[in-house]
Amino acid sequence: MDRAEKERILARIAWGKVRTRIDLGGSPQVYVLRPPTEEERARAAIVYDEQYESALAQGMMTNAVAIARAVSIGKWSEQDDATIEGLRSDIEKLVRGMLGYLLQSDRLEVIRKALRRAEDALTTKLLEREALLGETAETYARMRQQWALVGMIAEDDAGQPIWPTIEAFESCENTGLVQALVDFYFVRSRFPTRVIREIARSDPWRSVWMAAKNTGFPFASPPTRWSEDQKELVRWSQVYDAAFESLERPSQRVIEDDDLFDSWLLRQHEEIDRRTRKKEADDLLKRHQGAKKGGRQEVFILTDRQGAKDVYDLNDPKNRASIRRKQQIIAGRGKVKEAELPESQAQMRAQIVAAQREHVQRGRRHNQKSKSRKV
Repeated sequence: MDRAEKERILARIAWGKVRTRIDLGGSPQVYVLRPPTEEERARAAIVYDEQYESALAQGMMTNAVAIARAVSIGKWSEQDDATIEGLRSDIEKLVRGMLGYLLQSDRLEVIRKALRRAEDALTTKLLEREALLGETAETYARMRQQWALVGMIAEDDAGQPIWPTIEAFESCENTGLVQALVDFYFVRSRFPTRVIREIARSDPWRSVWMAAKNTGFPFASPPTRWSEDQKELVRWSQVYDAAFESLERPSQRVIEDDDLFDSWLLRQHEEIDRRTRKKEADDLLKRHQGAKKGGRQEVFILTDRQGAKDVYDLNDPKNRASIRRKQQIIAGRGKVKEAELPESQAQMRAQIVAAQREHVQRGRRHNQKSKSRKV
């Protein structure tokens, strides 16, 4: 994208409003949708709550019930849910690994293609699941919320409201126009994330952004009235700020490649999380160990089921492997004495070897003393 195109896109984002032409069989009409105010967002949220309760009262299913029914008739299954989670895990693994092939272009492209296939497969499965929720209370309430919001923010090209009052909107019979505006505003009006990211990391926006951080908001309106594109542009600008200012700043090639940059971000987040969890673990162990020195190093902490998983994760990889070995032995035998566990036997063998070594050394010292007395 050249600078001129960036400037055109940035001008539209900075404006905040979105503009479209809609032709419903007559002459095309221009419509403008502005970012909603705080009050309008609140009123639309109230519409959702009211319509959700009304839908339940009329006997509409919730999302959970709809999925359960789909499972019962074979249109969805637990395996489908597992597929979605598996695809998400695969995508994360592919992204994490990409940075390791920075200097292997052919291998990097293979991984990139695999990533696109996994993303497409995930999108397909999510759309399949979403299709099962077309007649639920949540879907109906969200639709009514979107309609209400569009009714409040739609204007003509001169900036005059299409529906000056709530009553005027509610009495509107042109549902095709309302749905067309909803589809445009909530689906088609947004810039792709890849475009927002390119704008966020380069000029002319970077210069504006750096100046705005010292002088005030980057846009004319306060953050509560920013459009979705404006919010995303600021969010990605902050992400790139963190990368530019990092002690482990990525190369320009990584910054300009969304996949490689995502890989760098994921690794950075994991490293920060690892350091934080290690500090939490050290603090927790210190509190439970107290002033105790020497002896066995295990620390037992009272937890619930979820807490047990968190405590298990506090162990380093070596200790987690040891715990898994113990669990496998116990699961196989049903009942095992502590002395029969591999770690206990290894400790006993080490103690025996140490005792034998000390015995041999003591004998040598005794023989040396005996020789000295004879001399």
